[in-house]
Amino acid sequence: MKFFVKVSCFLLFLLMTYSTSTAQLHWTKDPSNPILSGGDPGSWNRSVLYPMILYYPDSARYEMWFTASSKENYSWPNRIGFATSPDGITWTMLDTTVLEPDEGTWDETTVECPVVLKENGQYKMWYSCWQNGSIPGIGYATSDDGVNWTKYLGNPMFGPGTEPWEAGGASFCTVMPVQGGGYKMWYAGFNNQGDYTAIGYAESEDGITWQRPLNNPVLTPGSSGEWDDRLIFVGAGGFLFHNGIYYIWYTGGRGWGNPQWQIGLACSNDGITWTKYNDTTTTNHPYKESDPVLSPSPGQWDGDCIESGTVILTGDTLHMWYDGWKEPAPPNLAYIGHATIPLDPVIEWGETVLGIEELDHSFIPKVYSLSQSYPNPFNPSTTIEFNLPKSEFTTLKVYNILGKEVTTIVSKKLNQGNHTYTFDGKHLASGVYYYRLEAGDFVQTRKMIYLK
Repeated sequence: MKFFVKVSCFLLFLLMTYSTSTAQLHWTKDPSNPILSGGDPGSWNRSVLYPMILYYPDSARYEMWFTASSKENYSWPNRIGFATSPDGITWTMLDTTVLEPDEGTWDETTVECPVVLKENGQYKMWYSCWQNGSIPGIGYATSDDGVNWTKYLGNPMFGPGTEPWEAGGASFCTVMPVQGGGYKMWYAGFNNQGDYTAIGYAESEDGITWQRPLNNPVLTPGSSGEWDDRLIFVGAGGFLFHNGIYYIWYTGGRGWGNPQWQIGLACSNDGITWTKYNDTTTTNHPYKESDPVLSPSPGQWDGDCIESGTVILTGDTLHMWYDGWKEPAPPNLAYIGHATIPLDPVIEWGETVLGIEELDHSFIPKVYSLSQSYPNPFNPSTTIEFNLPKSEFTTLKVYNILGKEVTTIVSKKLNQGNHTYTFDGKHLASGVYYYRLEAGDFVQTRKMIYLK
């Protein structure tokens, strides 16, 4: 009898642990929030939102591009501003805008929601834009310093699609570079009535000419009664690609007139077929089918609405910058906040939901392979990818030109599939380095060059 009681208690503990684990993907808001506020009444940056962040470990510098509105109730025109920070929390804002609407053009009303990548010393920006009474689209611009931008003459480089769900325009995108060249983009498509948005997917070789797959949209609002049953759209840089799994943090809501926008999470093996986060302990609407991972804090600065922004992995912690506000208007001022979550529970959830151990064989590599790191040369970080056809104890190490071990990136048993790791060389001297993969009997070494 005592044995039965002990076993029963153990099983109950396991069930409680599992139920709890499914609910541990909620982010912790920074006590310093909001970490970026707007300017004085009437200034061009009275409200700030849609943060896009780049981080440079070698210089401990964060750069932020954000949307700014001069009106307290967030009305057009919108512009894009710039700020820097040594820690991601304390920001110094540039006094002037870095991208403005152009009167008489397709983006004469607003430019907003910037997405920025830095490749080979050049900044590239994809931004959302509108013209009075027109359909929204996505523009493109480049810069040598992140402050002075040149718009692409063929803008808008991405507009509405032919299907009803995106016939009303495209906006709110995030862009990911692809190993070997090219880009992937997830974006929000609007219907003609403007009361429904879903997330689409597109691919490009140059970041300007894009192709949509046939099975769009790839992520849709929830069914009637759910918290995201009318609107979902992505945040700038609000994604993570880790160990062969895509994660997207998206904004979800029940319509433009309902201020209760929240942030949800979805994962995917291929960036096209997505599964939303669902806490199995919530079994009634509006959280029966899926659950937000970050919500407004009643009575606080973000008490009515929050929107997803950039997500960056630093060490074993994920950082998110998001915007939020509370109604009624005025003042209805938008601010930018910061939140964190440990990486492990997010990865464990993704692997469990997608059944990493039971993937369809079409997704499992047939052979071992170690790819060339990218970018190469790099400064200060580079991405290393490799494939495992079966689960193996795996080590990935970096050596200098004399054969001395510099660091161990991974040393543990990994699941079969594609694995991606980031190597940060900020503490190293410029020069040639080698990275070596050992998995079972497979051993391969490749060269990379660090240029400060």
